[in-house]
Amino acid sequence: MRLEGLRVDKGYEERFAEAILTFRHQWVYCPTAKELVNLTPVPVDVDMAALRRLIGDGHPPDIAHGIAVAQLDPVTCQPFSQVRDPRMTPLPTVGSEPPLASF
Repeated sequence: MRLEGLRVDKGYEERFAEAILTFRHQWVYCPTAKELVNLTPVPVDVDMAALRRLIGDGHPPDIAHGIAVAQLDPVTCQPFSQVRDPRMTPLPTVGSEPPLASF
């Protein structure tokens, strides 16, 4: 990635290549496998230790699934608080009749 007359910082090309690896092979949740997978297959010539340094190790399947279905906080990996804002209308339960509006 060289352009005539263009000067870039030392290490730019390496950081650019790392950014491409990060975006191509980031972790995504696969609803079929119910686990994290790479967005695109990682070629055999990619240094896996370097890739893990960029994208991390991911989460175990149970944690990944909990985050994907909004049961776990993605930052803390703990269940979301069950305390709801009292100003919010309670969510209906599955199979319940919608509340009647009072006029």
